[in-house]
Amino acid sequence: MSENGNGPRPQRSGNGGNGRGRDGAPRGGKGGYGREGRGGSSGARQGSYPSKPRGPRRDDRDGRPAGGEGAKRSFGDKPRFSRDGEKRPSGDKPRFSRDGDRDGGKGAPRKGGFSGPRRSDEPKRPQPKKPPRPIAEGQEGYYRGPEEPIRPGGANARPHQPRMTGKPPAARPPRRDGKTPPRPVRHATPARRMALQALERIRTRDAFAQEVVDTVVDRSQLTPEDKAFATRLVLGVVSTRGVLDEMLYRCMRTPDDAQPDVMSALRISAYEILFLGKADHAAVDQGVELARDVAPRAGGLANAVLRRLATVAKAFPFGDPKTDDSAFAFSQGFPKWLLDEVQQSIGEQEGRVFALASNEPAPVYVAVNALKATDEEMFALLAAAKGNPQPALAGGITPPGCYLLETGRVLQDGRVSRALNLGHIIVSDASAQAVATLCLPEQRPASLLEVGSGRATKTTLIQSGAKRKYGQQIERYVAVDSFAFKGRILKERAETCGFTVSDMVVGDGRHLEELLGDETFDVVFLDAPCSGLGTLRRHQDIRWRIKPETIEEDAQLASELLQSAASKVAPGGLLVFSTCTVTRQENVAQVARFLESEAGRGFRIEEVEGKAGFASELVPGGPDAHFAVKLRRA
Repeated sequence: MSENGNGPRPQRSGNGGNGRGRDGAPRGGKGGYGREGRGGSSGARQGSYPSKPRGPRRDDRDGRPAGGEGAKRSFGDKPRFSRDGEKRPSGDKPRFSRDGDRDGGKGAPRKGGFSGPRRSDEPKRPQPKKPPRPIAEGQEGYYRGPEEPIRPGGANARPHQPRMTGKPPAARPPRRDGKTPPRPVRHATPARRMALQALERIRTRDAFAQEVVDTVVDRSQLTPEDKAFATRLVLGVVSTRGVLDEMLYRCMRTPDDAQPDVMSALRISAYEILFLGKADHAAVDQGVELARDVAPRAGGLANAVLRRLATVAKAFPFGDPKTDDSAFAFSQGFPKWLLDEVQQSIGEQEGRVFALASNEPAPVYVAVNALKATDEEMFALLAAAKGNPQPALAGGITPPGCYLLETGRVLQDGRVSRALNLGHIIVSDASAQAVATLCLPEQRPASLLEVGSGRATKTTLIQSGAKRKYGQQIERYVAVDSFAFKGRILKERAETCGFTVSDMVVGDGRHLEELLGDETFDVVFLDAPCSGLGTLRRHQDIRWRIKPETIEEDAQLASELLQSAASKVAPGGLLVFSTCTVTRQENVAQVARFLESEAGRGFRIEEVEGKAGFASELVPGGPDAHFAVKLRRA
């Protein structure tokens, strides 16, 4: 007799599961479908097994008696159970529970089914799911990890694993060496994603890069470090766009392989590989994630193109930049024709320095508005904000109230930001401030005409300089611009900065006679339209938007404006002609052509600091390149 009260059973062989004995005769009882070792549901076997009482049977899982407390029964009168545990009449066909655990036999149920057949027309009854019973560590059946072998249906079976929901698990299982493997990068960094957003706005709205940086990047919730990196990516991609596109097209079958938004993502990684020297794998991975952000199926294309680019980049710029101008232009993100134009205007070596300086971040200069504050107050404020303000020099001129700041982050300081909003200081390049001082003769002029007032930056500088030099502003100040929205900007800045303007005239500066009649002015300042090459660090869009014919068109327009402005200069008055470019055609040749014309014969050049004119060079760490000349009418 065993411990559970069941007597020993003789060993059998042959058809133990077909309901027949060794001699093929059917066994006693009804429904001999039980398997060997599982306590078949038949009655007492004929002439072989006498009916013997059995002790209480206990269930393997919860340890409770299966047939009631102290129940004794023989094989012939064993009760039948349905799937839901209800008793059935003893004459019914035996039923097995889903787990097949009828008694304490040594057999195991088949996976997911019954040990006997089921009629095809019998409906399948739903089974309630039982939650797995938790097993504490140290108890039998506790799962210790993937290194422990799993026996199906055994005590140490793997616990139920929840279905994946698309989110990464909170923690990854440790490796055999005890170290947690690094989680792969699944998203682009916030700075790169912000750069992509800014580039897409530039592309879709045909906007200027610096304006988008001011409105999108600077006003974002990124950290200062991420803002700086995003700004560098945006301005760098815009500055070198032509070179980036050419390199990417070399790695594609056709330029149409990538959609425009995917190209913006690829340009960011290409810029990092070619011009920032980022590790290939990091730039490629981030480029793939950026491409997936805009087009989920573009990851494969981005991976293939950027991997080819990383290989091709080893030969970039395909020549020796020290001796080959084409390779040098390519390495600096310049169109070759533009580098040639600059070198012809200012010299070969000076042109190379110009190209190098154009790729550096622009220094930050501020001007103290004498109409609202004093130099001493603002100098102390900038020093307290750790701006380390230093007097600035541009083209041999030191503009009063002009300071170079150590970093642009000073402008984000609360005190400095408030001074900017109140108009106590304005952000302006040192060369632009120097040009504004040239418009102020020794004696206070009674009237001044500004042609091309733009956003009123030089208007503020001129009236501030007048207050500083003469003790009061110029009384008769007329501003002319061809765009009406520029007039609205001028009025807003006049209220903020405190300068006065007598009249704001919207119209074509080439027809000043029609706009102003016969009135003349003591000083006429023409801030002429030009190619803007001297401000490439601040206007990165120019480099790849400009064309050779653009320079010719700008020079022709400036010539017509200069002729018209000359007619508004009073006898003995001063005409100041200014540009922010370096090409000979727009500067020196323009002035020579004017002096030889009928309108310019009554003018002569007035020296500036012992020179024929003002010209600041674009060098690393210095201000922008501007040109200006003072012409005195006889």
